[in-house]
Amino acid sequence: MKIETKQPRRGWKPLLIIGMWLVVLAVAFVGMGKLTFVNDYKVFFSDSNPDLIAFERIEDKYSSNDSVLVVITPRQGDVFQADVLKAVAALTDKAWQTPHSYRVDSLVNYQYTRADGDELLVEDFFPASVVTSEHALTQSLEEKKAYAMQQPELVNRILAVDGQATAINVLVNLPGNSQAEEVREVAQFWQDAIAEAQQSYPDMTFYLTGQVMQNDAFGEASQRDMGSLVPLALLLIILGTGIFLRSVWSTLLVTLTIIASIILALGGAGWLGIAITSPSASAPLIILTMAVADCIHFLQGVRKAQSEGKLKHEAIAYSLRVHRLPIILTSVTTAVGFLSMNFSDSPPFNDLGNITAMGVLWAMLLTLSFSPAVLSILPQRKTVKARPSRLQRPLAAIAKFSMHHAKLMAVGVITISGAIAVNLVNNNIDDTLFEYFDDSYAVRQANDFTYANLTGVASIQYAIRPPVGEAVTSPAFLQHLDTFVQAARQVDGVYHVQALTDIMKRLNSSLHQDDPNYYQLPSDPELSAQTLLLYDMSLPYGLTLSNQVALDKQELRVVVTARKMSSNQLVALESTLRQQLLNQFGADQVSPGVSPDIMFAHIGYRNNVSMLTASVVALVIISLLIGVVLRSVRLGLISILPNILPAAIAFGAWGLMVGEVGLSLSVVASMTLGIVVDDTIHLLYRYYAEKKAGQNEQEAIVAAVKETGVAIIGTTLVLSVGFFVLATSSFKMNADMGLMTAITIVIALIIDLLLLPALLALTMRNAKGVAQAHAVTAS
Repeated sequence: MKIETKQPRRGWKPLLIIGMWLVVLAVAFVGMGKLTFVNDYKVFFSDSNPDLIAFERIEDKYSSNDSVLVVITPRQGDVFQADVLKAVAALTDKAWQTPHSYRVDSLVNYQYTRADGDELLVEDFFPASVVTSEHALTQSLEEKKAYAMQQPELVNRILAVDGQATAINVLVNLPGNSQAEEVREVAQFWQDAIAEAQQSYPDMTFYLTGQVMQNDAFGEASQRDMGSLVPLALLLIILGTGIFLRSVWSTLLVTLTIIASIILALGGAGWLGIAITSPSASAPLIILTMAVADCIHFLQGVRKAQSEGKLKHEAIAYSLRVHRLPIILTSVTTAVGFLSMNFSDSPPFNDLGNITAMGVLWAMLLTLSFSPAVLSILPQRKTVKARPSRLQRPLAAIAKFSMHHAKLMAVGVITISGAIAVNLVNNNIDDTLFEYFDDSYAVRQANDFTYANLTGVASIQYAIRPPVGEAVTSPAFLQHLDTFVQAARQVDGVYHVQALTDIMKRLNSSLHQDDPNYYQLPSDPELSAQTLLLYDMSLPYGLTLSNQVALDKQELRVVVTARKMSSNQLVALESTLRQQLLNQFGADQVSPGVSPDIMFAHIGYRNNVSMLTASVVALVIISLLIGVVLRSVRLGLISILPNILPAAIAFGAWGLMVGEVGLSLSVVASMTLGIVVDDTIHLLYRYYAEKKAGQNEQEAIVAAVKETGVAIIGTTLVLSVGFFVLATSSFKMNADMGLMTAITIVIALIIDLLLLPALLALTMRNAKGVAQAHAVTAS
C-alpha cells in the first residue's frame, strides 16, 4: 500500500511544543505538592453509605471506638506473674500519654468493687501500692487470678481464657484536622513504646493491633506500593520496551512520556483535591503501564517507516497519520473504562479511576505532540533495510486458519470460553478485612496472634433503648438484655459480649458482701438506679460508663466481639444476633448492627452490583464509539464479544482457583474493559484502513492481524508485566486487582487473535467473499 508523505516540519515548532509541555508539567508539580495521604478506613465509604451513617450515630453518642490494643504475652507461664503485671502497669501508665487518648482499660486498672459495711469501694484491681511491692503482689496473685478468670468483663476481652495473654485497650478520639498525621502520631508513639518495653522485658512478647494500627497499615500499604512497586514496574517496562523497540532513544522517549503522564495525573489530582489512599496509590503504576501502549504503537510506526527508507520527519508524519485515530480511540475507550469506576460505592476506587483516566488521556496527548516533538530533535537513526518481524509469518498463518475455519474457530473459542466463564458463579462475594495485609505487616501478625490466643479484632455494636418512660436501669429491661447476652455468648463465632448487665450483677454481689448467690440483676428499680449512679460517681476520670451508657440513661451500647471469620460469616452472625435481639425488644428499640467490619462486609456486595451496571454502560459506550469512528454498525457489534469474553473467562478461572471476589475485584470487569478493547480497536481500525485502501475483505483481515499483531503482542507483554508487578503488592486489594487484570489482558490477546478474524470472515457480506477467503488461505 503506497503511503503519501508530507514535507517535514522543521525549526522552532518542536521546541515551542516542548516548552509548552514543560510549563504544563511545572503547573502539575505545584499540584503534586497539594496531594494528601488518607489512611482512615472510613474513606472507603461514601457520605451517604447507610452503614457509615448508622455507625457514626453510635460513635457520636458514645465517643469514638478507635483504639490501640496492646497485647502482652509471657514466653513462659501466664500473665499472673510479678514481672508481667509490672510491665502491664508501666504500659498502662504510659498509655495515658498516648496522643488524643481518652480512656485506657487494662487488667491492672480494672475497676474492682467490694463492700465495706454499707459503703461500696471501687479501686484498681492491682493498685500501684501492690504492683510496686513484690511481697504484696506475690501474696495476692492467686486470689486475684481466681477472681479475674471468673469475670465476663475481662475474659476473652483483655484477658485470655487460659490466662496466657492480656491486653491494654487505649481508646483515642482523633480531632480529624490531619487524619493521616494523627494516626501516624499515635502509631509511632506505640511503636516506640513497645520497642522500649521489649528491651526492658525481654521475656515477654508485645503486639500492636486495633483500628488505629490498621489505619496506619493502610498508609503503609500506600507508601510501599508507590515507593517500591512503581519503580520496579518502571524499570521492567523500560527494559522490555528497549528490547522490543531495539532503540535507546525510543526507550528514553517512552520513559519521558511515562514519567510526564504520572506527574500530570498526580498533579491534576492535587489540584482537584483528590487524596491518595491505599487503592488509589496504585494509579501511578497503572498509568505507567497504560502510557507505554500508545508510545509503542507510535514508535513502531516510525520504526517501520524508517526501515522502508523514509527520513525521520517523514516517518514521524507517517506514523501519526496511521496511528493518530486508533491511539485517540483506544485512549478514550480506556478512559471510559476507568471512569466507569465512578459507579463504585467506594470513593477510593472512584479516585483510582479518575486519576488513571486523567493519566491515560495525558499519555495520549503526550504521545501525539510531545513525543513527536522530542523525537524530531533527537539524532537521526541509521536507516536499515526493511525486515519483517519474525512474528508476522505465524500471525498471518493464524489469521488465514481462522478465516478458513471460521465457524469451527468461532464455535470452538466461544464454547471453551463459555465452559470456563460459567464457573464465575462459583465466586462468592466475600472478603476478610484483616487479611487485606499480608504477613509482612506487623498488624497482620498481631491480628493473627490476638485471634488465636486472646480475643477478636472484629466487632458488632448495637444501641438498645428501653421502652418509653423507662431508663436502662429498669429491671425488666435489664432482664431482657441479659437474656440476649447469655444467648449471644452461645452463638458460634462470638468471642465476647460487653454489656451493662455484667456490671450490674457484679455490683449487686458486691453490695451483698460479695455473696455469689447475689450475682444477679437487682429486682428493685430504685436500688438498680442508685447502684449504677453510685458506681459511676466512684469511677476515676477516663473510666466512666460513658462508653456504654448514654448520659440521659435512655440508651446503652452492647459490643459483640467476633472470632476470625469472613465478611459473609460476619453478616450471617449479625443477622443471627439481630434476630435474638428482636426476640427480646421491639424493632424500634434496636439499632442496626454496625462496625467497620460490618461496613466492609456490606460494601463488597453493593460494589459488585454497582460495578455490574458500570460494565454494561461502559460496554455500550465503547461499542458505540467503535461503530461511529469506524462508520460501521457491523464492526461495532463484532467488537462486543472479544471485549466481554476476557473478563468472563478470567472470573471463571478465578471461580475455579480461588472462589472469592472481594471489594477490589468488583471493579476489575469495568476497568479491564477499557484496557482490553485497545487490541480490538487497533485490529479493527487496521482492517478498516486496509479495506478503505482497496484491499478485499480477506486481504484486509490478514494484513490487520499481521501488521498490528506485532505491536499488540508487545503492548500486551508490557501491560501484563506492569499488572503482574502490582500483583506482588503486600496489600491484598491491589494484589488481587493486579493479578486479575494481568490475566484478563493476556486472555484478551488470545481471543482477539483467534476469534476476531473468524467473526470478520463470518460476517462477510457475500458468498464471494468466503470463496476469496479460501483462496487467500490456499495462497
